[in-house]
Amino acid sequence: MTTTIAQLIPVWHARIEPQSAYNPAPVFRAAPALLDSASDRLTSSSLRTGLEHLDYFQVRAYIEPSETGPRMWGFEHGYSAPHFVNLWRAEPMVKTLRRIEKGLRAHETRFGSIGVGDGVGYLAVIASIVKVERFVIEGDQPDGMWMSGVRYRDVDAGTLKSIISDRVERLDLH
Repeated sequence: MTTTIAQLIPVWHARIEPQSAYNPAPVFRAAPALLDSASDRLTSSSLRTGLEHLDYFQVRAYIEPSETGPRMWGFEHGYSAPHFVNLWRAEPMVKTLRRIEKGLRAHETRFGSIGVGDGVGYLAVIASIVKVERFVIEGDQPDGMWMSGVRYRDVDAGTLKSIISDRVERLDLH
């Protein structure tokens, strides 16, 4: 009998959320998570892993129709649902937000601004700043699986950009 030892891998879980009562338009959203390599499951709990400062953090952009097809706009980053925040919890959040702002300014100075509509490029720059540079995305089958039978595929930023662009193009926004 072989025993598989789980390894929790810090990743960005990227997805497109459909229009709903909570989202007036479809949304590209990515949030840090831990991928359990043994069970192919994600957990958002990062306690005692050194990633506590990223709990409830996310990057998002809205998706809207345009003359040339759906496009992403309104990129933003921040903490989404910190219901109760005391000083102990707020200090790492503020430190993380300041580090990201400083990193984004340095990136813009060195390379210019991130392209209009490039939500994955925006995510990739932030991922580099917070040093969680792996990405996962769920399969596009109706059950959320990939044809290979796994739910999450570990991809690089270029592959993620290609997959997200393809999924945005396939959205019916009418």
